[in-house]
Amino acid sequence: MRRRDLLKAGALAATASATAVADDADCRSIMVKGTFVLVHGANQGAWIWRDVEAALRLEGYRVFTPTLTGLGALSHRVSPDIGLRAHIADVVNVIDTEELDDVILVGHSYGGTVVTGVCDALRERIKKVIFLDANAPEDGQPTIPGLTPELVEKVTGQPLEAGYLVPALPAARLGIDPADKELSAWLERRMTGHPIRTLSEALELPNGGTQGLDRTFVLMTPLDKLQPFARKRMEEIDADESWNYRELLVGHQAMLIAPCEVAELLLELAES
Repeated sequence: MRRRDLLKAGALAATASATAVADDADCRSIMVKGTFVLVHGANQGAWIWRDVEAALRLEGYRVFTPTLTGLGALSHRVSPDIGLRAHIADVVNVIDTEELDDVILVGHSYGGTVVTGVCDALRERIKKVIFLDANAPEDGQPTIPGLTPELVEKVTGQPLEAGYLVPALPAARLGIDPADKELSAWLERRMTGHPIRTLSEALELPNGGTQGLDRTFVLMTPLDKLQPFARKRMEEIDADESWNYRELLVGHQAMLIAPCEVAELLLELAES
């Protein structure tokens, strides 16, 4: 290469490098609308939020989807010692290490118990908390009252796996249309057993849990299809004026069945 061409190439490279630095600076200065932390339910993992997460990011939000210990991508760490406190710590640690504030915290199903504990630990950093068809036990209550290995077998039709893991329910039991064989298979091959201790351990809320926070419950499963304990708690929430109440009756796994509708509702609640 002639010297003139070499100098020209060097100048172009320097210009490109300067442009990249400027672009990076511009990227860092982009205003983020807000921060979502999405917590999955029992037997599942961060993967359940795939489509909802993508939609929220497109609208300018940061989105974190922690996987709870022993589940999803962390299923290799499963252990009979995993309890509710460990799952609460999983989410607390994400918020702490990422230095998040004004968090819009979302829990689905069992994830509602987890986010309640997170709110208790980090009240000043939670802007809003949203329960999607989620458990919302009060102080001293477990996710599923009276849960025993015998009850697990009665409800699921299977014994505990390895003596301590609650088997995953079939997709149809989770609100997926049996005719949608592709989605059913996608869901079922990803689900794992869930440590029973996390579901039977009482929730401790020394700081009041979600009391006094901006909290919304979104019902996605019709009341007549809920388990009795869940229906009772749902009726209590509906009658409590400290809760906002919404409905999106498309099925328990709404983030898979109607991800755009779920994302739109989350955005509406975030921006209200």
